[in-house]
Formats: sequence, structure tokens, C-alpha cells
Amino acid sequence: MAKKSQRVGQQLENMIDSTNANYLLKGLALMVRQHEEVKTRGYRDKETNQKVITNAYHKGKGGLDYAGVVNGRYVSFDAKSAADRLAFSAIAPHQVRLMKNIERMGGDAFILTYIRSANAVYLVPAAYLVPLYEEWEAHQELNKATGKNTRYEGGASLNVTNLNDNAFVVLPSLIGSVDWLPAYKKMIQTRMAGA
Repeated sequence: MAKKSQRVGQQLENMIDSTNANYLLKGLALMVRQHEEVKTRGYRDKETNQKVITNAYHKGKGGLDYAGVVNGRYVSFDAKSAADRLAFSAIAPHQVRLMKNIERMGGDAFILTYIRSANAVYLVPAAYLVPLYEEWEAHQELNKATGKNTRYEGGASLNVTNLNDNAFVVLPSLIGSVDWLPAYKKMIQTRMAGA
């Protein structure tokens, strides 16, 4: 099951890459795929004089998958795929802290998640996700500290109903199969209407 999830996740990122390339061509957005820094170890082969990599590891914690600029605003997001719900355990704590700081500094952060059971991509705003995640995380920490394993009543994931009510559906278009920019604009309009 993990291999299928990785494959679907890679397909989602490839579709986002294609859409982002079209955005750049049309002058709509500049989004760059972020890669974790990898440190390699190896040796130089005496016969070929080429470096042979014997070990590689991630140098630090990665951020969010994409970062860039839309209409002069800093935007960063992560891409996730899941079978039927976006589990909080699939999101790293440092990613949530990064999204929170981006929003605090005036940028925009979100998660694009593909839910296979709904065959839909959702844009999940950090403003919605971060407080729920932090409550869930605090409950997890309390369980660790007390040695108890109590169930968190708030839930450990966002299901399709949660996403339909609080996130924005990303629809395919001629620009790309994951045309997230209209959903992003709706997120900004909703935020402005609520302010």
C-alpha cells in the first residue's frame, strides 16, 4: 500500500509541476519545487577516476514542496495524497510550524491534497489546518506525558466532509490537471470577506 501511495503522490507532484510550468509561461505565478538537501559520502574510483556514492542522507528537515510568488505574494504549499482522509500524522510538525510562520509574516501557505476515494484535489488553507493540527499534537503530547492513550475527540484527520466544508476543490482546466490558482484566489477572497 505504501508503494501505491508513493506512486500516486509522485503523480500528483508531476501534475502540479506541469501546471506550475504553464502558470510561468502565462505569467500567472512562479512556483519552484523545493528539494531537501542531500549529503553524500563516497570515494573516487581509481580506475575510472569518478566519484562513487556509497551513502546519502537528508542533511536537514525539508520544508514544504513548493514555494514562489503569485501576484507579488509569497506562497508555499505541500502536496499530499491519501486514500480517504488527510491524516495529521502525514504532516510533519516542522511543516506546520513553517506554514504558521509564513502566514504570520504575510505570506500564504496551504496543502494540496488528493483524496483517492473522492477522486478530488483540495486546497487546505493553513488558517484552517494549523489550529486543528496543534490541538491534535497537544493531545498527543499529553498522552505521552501521562502515559495514557486516550482518544482525541477532535479527530486525527480531515475526511472528505471536513474538506468539502472547509477547503477549496481544485478543478482541472486547460492550464493544468491540478489548476490550483482559482482555488487559491477563492481562499484569498474568503479571507478578505471574513476580515
